[in-house]
Amino acid sequence: MLINYGCEIAISVTEATPVICLLDVHPQYRARIVSESPFRTEPRIRVLAHYDSFGNYCQRLTAPTGELRVCLDGIFRANGFPDPIVQEAREIPVERLPDETIAFATDAYFELSERLARENRQGLIAQRGDVYLLIDGRRVLVQNPG
Repeated sequence: MLINYGCEIAISVTEATPVICLLDVHPQYRARIVSESPFRTEPRIRVLAHYDSFGNYCQRLTAPTGELRVCLDGIFRANGFPDPIVQEAREIPVERLPDETIAFATDAYFELSERLARENRQGLIAQRGDVYLLIDGRRVLVQNPG
């Protein structure tokens, strides 16, 4: 079954406002996309992409004063079964979300480990479970085995 998905969302704000958009197909299902137009904003503004701790692909932006539109569309091949529900899922305020997530045993994880060792701070990520760090003014979530 083919499903046409997408959105065009307009928001209007009275001051610059941080926004996290979780509008994209989950990475584990990207192979099922038949066609897609890239995520876009009107007006065009800086968008930073990252993966959250659930593996969702997120677009982080700051909506400028006035109106902003975000758009995405595509065609997805579905298997007809519903997605599983994660009962433990919780909401985190946007301003507390990390700017970047680094998963255990990735190249980024080893680069960070080496940097922290040079700075004699390697103990910061030698913990079980997720660790939040402030690195160069950015909030970084390091995902360690639990």
